[in-house]
Amino acid sequence: MRAPRVVCTLLILLSISAMVLPFIAGCDGGDNGPVGGGGTAVAVAPPSGPVGTEHTVRLSAFQPDESVVMEFKHAESGEVVYATETGVDENGNGSVRFVSKPEYPLGLYYVIATGSKGSTARGELTITKE
Repeated sequence: MRAPRVVCTLLILLSISAMVLPFIAGCDGGDNGPVGGGGTAVAVAPPSGPVGTEHTVRLSAFQPDESVVMEFKHAESGEVVYATETGVDENGNGSVRFVSKPEYPLGLYYVIATGSKGSTARGELTITKE
């Protein structure tokens, strides 16, 4: 007995949705771009550079006028090397400047943004030797 064509079509569509929707929503778990929850995002430019590089961290889609705590956490050790608090505008967007220092360990860092109204997002940056 064969399944009706409608059932087969629905199964195909559900399979495609399960594969595609996480990427559209920005929650694929990859580390190739901004990561956020509910549309919030942290984007770092440049994403890597040697000690002394100035990185611009852009926040987007946070709650309007939300206060945001930013932590720069070394991925391997878990050490937070720098933390600051900033605000976002009426559109939920903002930015902070981060300059890596010689005393910060080299490697991957998570840039964690936690908003006072419950918004969260994470980005990444890498401090290189040269």
